[in-house]
Amino acid sequence: HWELIIVDDGSADETLTVLQPLSAADARIKVFQRPDQHPKGANSCRNFAFVQAQGTYVNWFDSDDIMHSEFLAKKVAAFTDALDAVTHRNHYGNFSLSKFRESKFLNAQSEELFYYFGTDQIELQTCTFLWRKSFLEDKTLFDPTIQRFQDNEFHIRMLALSPRVHMLSDVLATIRLGSTHATQISHVSNRSPKKMFDIVFYRLQTFKRREATPAEKRDEFNFTVAKKFLWNFYDALAEVPHRSSKLKALLEKKDWLLYFYRAREVSLATKFKSLGKFGLMLLTNRR
Repeated sequence: HWELIIVDDGSADETLTVLQPLSAADARIKVFQRPDQHPKGANSCRNFAFVQAQGTYVNWFDSDDIMHSEFLAKKVAAFTDALDAVTHRNHYGNFSLSKFRESKFLNAQSEELFYYFGTDQIELQTCTFLWRKSFLEDKTLFDPTIQRFQDNEFHIRMLALSPRVHMLSDVLATIRLGSTHATQISHVSNRSPKKMFDIVFYRLQTFKRREATPAEKRDEFNFTVAKKFLWNFYDALAEVPHRSSKLKALLEKKDWLLYFYRAREVSLATKFKSLGKFGLMLLTNRR
């Protein structure tokens, strides 16, 4: 008892030719082309698909990943009236699926997920959550303006709302890592200052919601996220090719930096150390 909603984002291969006969043969398979009024990109397609969904639950799934045979059955079976979402573990592989690694996983309680995910101690991919659709219906979903850490940014905003989540230890999907094939949006050949600053934006969204962290772990959370934000900011700034462009990017993003430098929760030592690295990035031309 399922429906499969596929949104084609303007593919130039034979995707639609393959999918249309399948859709004609099975009414549960629904194929759409992204409407022209929606911006191109995975996030826009995910949001469009959500509007089309008719089921009680929704589970986004990226086209380059692999769904294991019990992916839906085990997650639906674990759902109860007391839950808003069910998650699971993944395998991670390269694009050719010749090398694998285990996911970073902790069988954490719902109230701990924001902390563990925000500090990168646990991996939750796009497909990890089976959501109760009604929990998401009044929420802002995926941000169509960002190209990196899209699912992270969505997940951290949802986890900050303290959903009731059950974590399965089962491995139910295989994720093709996003840096192993040139066609993938996060491959090094597709790297850009915009995408690097999208990662910085995710760190900012995480830090702004720091009150969602359990009180006893908040100091460690603040230190870790602030440090990651500053490292990512320097990396993004270094990716900008010329000093004049670096200064322009700095002026455009100054409010992000000021938010951290003004935050009482960020230690003086962290702020002081960052200034030296910050100056070095302004003087460095990576290209």
